[in-house]
Amino acid sequence: MGRAGKIHLACLQESHGDAMVCWLVDTKAEVLAPYKQGGTKLSTDVAEALRDEAVACVIVSTPTPHHARLIHAALAAGKHVFAEKPLCCGAQEAGDRFA
Repeated sequence: MGRAGKIHLACLQESHGDAMVCWLVDTKAEVLAPYKQGGTKLSTDVAEALRDEAVACVIVSTPTPHHARLIHAALAAGKHVFAEKPLCCGAQEAGDRFA
């Protein structure tokens, strides 16, 4: 989740129903533990969330070295993507992932 992820979540929760948070994903289950009481699904496996047809858009808010892999996976799953900057770690990675 991180600081930026928590900010995105708060903004979405304040959207008054215009956006629905379907999943929260983090590699550490203890990070997700405080969110167990809500109706949002929790997972340490991003592939699980990406398989959900109810998910239309994914917010990638992770440390930069993980951006390209997660963005590519979400796009391959047919999801719209909002990603924190930078998109990836350099021009070579962008070419490899997004060409």
